[in-house]
Amino acid sequence: MLKKLFRMIKYLLITVGWTWVYTLAADFLMIKLWNFNFLSPQDWQTMDIFWRGGGIIKSGKDYLFLGCLLIIVPIWFVILKRLWRVNYLNLLLSPFVWYNGYVIRKYGSDSKRIILKNIGKKISVKDELAAQMPKPKAKEELNLEANQIRNLLQEKLENNKK
Repeated sequence: MLKKLFRMIKYLLITVGWTWVYTLAADFLMIKLWNFNFLSPQDWQTMDIFWRGGGIIKSGKDYLFLGCLLIIVPIWFVILKRLWRVNYLNLLLSPFVWYNGYVIRKYGSDSKRIILKNIGKKISVKDELAAQMPKPKAKEELNLEANQIRNLLQEKLENNKK
């Protein structure tokens, strides 16, 4: 439950942040390229008046403008889905990983020590401890020992009686 809540908060923060950045960038580009602010109702009214007045798409620039208006939302959504999949913990830790790799390349390349990997069969700690522990005795051995102890006690008791 808590994991789902954190995931939802992550998605919400990413969505709000990306929407804000994308809206500012797209609006800036639309104003610079076509002098059209898609957040302004007056610009949309001007466009509506143009279409109702029999406006015609004449040049490639007009087609490009219409294509940009139609593709604003799909681009936002595609990039948003990719941002959701990014592992931000790895992104935050990447400077440390890069520095560690740099130090290893700088100081570890001409090292005199030899690092051997994957030699032989690896013995697990559990197997190693099991080898050190005394093995449990079989029931027959325990019965023999018990019989020997009983016989010795019986002999001592008989010797004490005499």
